[in-house]
Amino acid sequence: MAHSKEQQLKRWMTESLAGDQRSYRLLLEESARMLSDYFRSRIYRQDNRDDLIQETLLSLHRARSTYNPSLPYSNWMYSIAYRRYIDYVRKQSRIDRMEVPGETILPLIANHEKENPDDLVDREAVLRAIQDLPERQREIVRLLKIDGFSVKEAASILDMSETALKVAAHRAYKKIRARFPGGEAESSLQGERP
Repeated sequence: MAHSKEQQLKRWMTESLAGDQRSYRLLLEESARMLSDYFRSRIYRQDNRDDLIQETLLSLHRARSTYNPSLPYSNWMYSIAYRRYIDYVRKQSRIDRMEVPGETILPLIANHEKENPDDLVDREAVLRAIQDLPERQREIVRLLKIDGFSVKEAASILDMSETALKVAAHRAYKKIRARFPGGEAESSLQGERP
C-alpha cells in the first residue's frame, strides 16, 4: 500500500512539473493530509499547525524544480517540512524570550479602590512615562494594558503582526522602566511595592 501511494505521489509530481494542474491539485491535497499527520504530534495548537502546513506547501511549490524523480517524493517533502518545523521552533523560542508572562504594566491604574497616596505618585509617573512614548508605542501600551486587548486583537487593530507588536510593546515597557531610577520602575510596573 505504501509503495503504491509513493508511486502515485511521484506520478502526480512528475505530471505537475509537466504542467498538469489536476495532478498538482491532487498532489497538494495529499501532501497537506500527510503534513497534517506529521505536524500533529509536534505542534499542539491547530492554528499553528495550519500555518506551518501552509508555509510548507509554499516551500514545496517554490522548491518543486529541485525534486529528483528517481527519489521518493515523501522523503523530499518531509525534509522540507522538517526545515519549516525547525524554523518554527526557532521563531517560537525568540518570541518566548521576548514575552514576559503575566507582565502587567499598570496595576495601579486598574486598581482604583485601594488607592494609597504613594501609589498615586507612582501612577502619575507611569502615566507621564507612557505619554512621552512615541505615538505607536503609546497606542500599543494603551490597547494591551489599559484597554485589556489580547496581543492578537491589538495586532489586528493596529494592522501589525503579533511578533512586531510584541517587540514594540517590549521596547515601550523598557523605555518606561528606564524613566525610574534604581529599579523602582520595575517593581511599580510589576505591581509590587518596594
